[in-house]
Amino acid sequence: MSELKIITNNHYRPVLYSYELTKKEYGYYVPDLFEAERMDEMTFFRYKGEVYLLNDFMIIESTMLLHYPEMKNWQSYMDDSYFSGIVIKYDEQFKNVIVGLYLS
Repeated sequence: MSELKIITNNHYRPVLYSYELTKKEYGYYVPDLFEAERMDEMTFFRYKGEVYLLNDFMIIESTMLLHYPEMKNWQSYMDDSYFSGIVIKYDEQFKNVIVGLYLS
């Protein structure tokens, strides 16, 4: 069992909709026809100069917590390498997220 280090400043970042982003910010994401109709429903956030699609994050399940108890206060994660990734947790109204970087 390896130990994770989670780095965060605990600042809230607003949850954004596609119309709040520039075309350059969400232009990397080319939806298929079905998803194009749902583009207005997709939510994003900005972190360290990048825009992240919240749908890309995986829910932290109890089995994962057996191996990484440091994630117990977080709701979702996204790997960016074998050794690191991003964790998030929503506020009570789901209008903001706190973002952290995890390293193993």
